[in-house]
Amino acid sequence: MSPNASRLRLKGNATTGCTLAREKDICRSLLRTVGAKMIILDEVNGMLAGTFRQQRIFLNAIRFLANDLRIPLVCAGTDLARQALLTDAQLAERFEAFHLKPWHVDCH
Repeated sequence: MSPNASRLRLKGNATTGCTLAREKDICRSLLRTVGAKMIILDEVNGMLAGTFRQQRIFLNAIRFLANDLRIPLVCAGTDLARQALLTDAQLAERFEAFHLKPWHVDCH
């Protein structure tokens, strides 16, 4: 599935017919109301499936949310996720890549 700003939305609003701008307002309001301390996005590498324009819109949307709410943004995914973030100069400056060791079930 290709990324776009309309996919960066609350699943509960998917059927309400709200405009994207209204959904952003609802999302920001809910995150403020619950006192969110961090935004965590997984599978960020999936944004690379979109067009260059869709990638820009997606990156702008997540940067706007993090800036507006003044909370950290954590992005996770494959090494392609890091490459995806490096396509935006402002986000590239803000992120430091951490490589995690493969997870194994510990039977002990």
